[in-house]
Amino acid sequence: MKELHLLAISASPRVKGNSNFLLERAVYGAKETGKENLGIELYSFHGKRFAACRQCYGCDKTQGECTIKDDFQELRDKWLIADIIVYSVPVYHMSIPGQLKCFFDRLGQSLSKRYPSGRRGEQPFHLKIVGNIAQGMDLFAGQEHAIRELINHSLLMNCVPITGNTYIGGGGWTIGSRDTTKIESMAEKRDPAALLSISAAESIGKRAVQLALILKTGCREHLDLLKREWVFQPIVERLDKEDAERTETGDCYGISQNHLDDKQA
Repeated sequence: MKELHLLAISASPRVKGNSNFLLERAVYGAKETGKENLGIELYSFHGKRFAACRQCYGCDKTQGECTIKDDFQELRDKWLIADIIVYSVPVYHMSIPGQLKCFFDRLGQSLSKRYPSGRRGEQPFHLKIVGNIAQGMDLFAGQEHAIRELINHSLLMNCVPITGNTYIGGGGWTIGSRDTTKIESMAEKRDPAALLSISAAESIGKRAVQLALILKTGCREHLDLLKREWVFQPIVERLDKEDAERTETGDCYGISQNHLDDKQA
């Protein structure tokens, strides 16, 4: 049973490319923490279909289940169980790719119905650590704008966006080239811009794991407090599911003694 789950998402429609390369560097940084009980899953948008939200409000009647059936459901389920999300995106029109935007729209809409509050505008707390990486063809090609969209998504989902050793996330550029391996080849030639991009990606992975461990440990320690308010239902569900799985396997790793005492009472 893993103590932390990292979902690394490449929102590029390409099989392999610069976004995927920087994402792999973030995963490398996560592994560098030495955290052995870290589950890592890479997810690619290549070959996936994400339709736009129809605003049909069908999720009102299905307890948050989107009525459109495509690859959304698979990624939503992976997103829900993750403690850490790292997004790596190519810049599209000074922003994020449309496929990812479709996923965000449907995720926010449907999960607000899955955890209804009855109060307009109030959203449940998913409390995931989120790291963001964006790359484009030029130096001023919208990387910061794309990362800002990712940060806005994180805040709307009541997650915690983090940075590595740069201001708001990791950025990269290919000096005007369409070469899908450009950043990697630039790094092999010790190009300063490519090395900075790699350093930023790796630091995002490292800090994401460290902060997720702190956050999750705190949530376990104060689980009784979280259970008092509906807004924390997603994180409570996540912890309860992990505890049930640990009980089945006999693995109590990561569960505080106070939490065990509460369950036995």
